Amino acid sequence: MNELDYLHRAGRTGRIGDSGIIYSLCNELDEGYLRKYSYNLGFEAIPFKITNNELSPYLKYTGVKPRFNIEEKKKNERIKQIKKKEKDNADKKRSRKKRR
Repeated sequence: MNELDYLHRAGRTGRIGDSGIIYSLCNELDEGYLRKYSYNLGFEAIPFKITNNELSPYLKYTGVKPRFNIEEKKKNERIKQIKKKEKDNADKKRSRKKRR
């Protein structure tokens, strides 16, 4: 499964334009994927635990290592932004020269 499959399945539980809450049950192996999906799709995954048939936020949970390096991904995104700015600046300079 990938991010779009997850998003599609989660969306099947609601209606277009409505907001809501999605509960995803997963084990430690799948948790890394869920963290990756939450990062890439821009939602917050809040861990809960089930005790005596009740859900409660698991505030002290540290989690397992994600299936990808979040810091590396953030670094790559910053590099892309810098390159885009450099390209935009170069394009602006070229258009100014053409006007002259």
